[in-house]
Amino acid sequence: MRRRSRRLDELGRWTIEYGLKGEAYHEVLGWLLDRKRNWLRMKGRNNDWVQSCEYESFLQAFNDSLRPDGMRLFALRLNGKLIAAELGCVGHSVIELFLSGYDPEFAQFSPGSLLLHHILKWSFNHHLVVDIRIGDEEYKRYISNDRVRTIHYRVALNGFGAAYLATHTGARGLHYLRNQMAAHVPKHLRVWIKRKLAANST
Repeated sequence: MRRRSRRLDELGRWTIEYGLKGEAYHEVLGWLLDRKRNWLRMKGRNNDWVQSCEYESFLQAFNDSLRPDGMRLFALRLNGKLIAAELGCVGHSVIELFLSGYDPEFAQFSPGSLLLHHILKWSFNHHLVVDIRIGDEEYKRYISNDRVRTIHYRVALNGFGAAYLATHTGARGLHYLRNQMAAHVPKHLRVWIKRKLAANST
């Protein structure tokens, strides 16, 4: 992390902003949602809730400087330019980080990781447990000290739902197994399994 900080130092002065409120909250939240929606489009993913106007209105409603808890918005700026941001929900003893984004122009400097590093320090100084939510992203394996297995249920309510589940469950199941193998099975065993499967298929 120090190396990333030094690399960013070469571009100018960077600052971390904690707990934005008022107009700054409005500005950075809009920027963050734009980054998230662009990322979803680039990845070919769809999230009706994140892409809705109601979602932004919901988050804007927490722009209240009188509350110590609720939404807390963090930002990383370089020479005054916004290059990364993250939104979390603060409770009595936990901060739940659930929305993050960065400027792709600065991807080589890992601005999102640098901002997260400072958010973790801030959270620990305020005696908060950090919840980085569901997902198997690579970076979570390095910064977390506890993991909780989650279960996802899909229930068909009619014939159309049953047909949808029948056509999508197989592909999702294979994707899940592939991720689990990558996370928990040693590389030499994965290579051996692939060779056995390839041999059996010929």
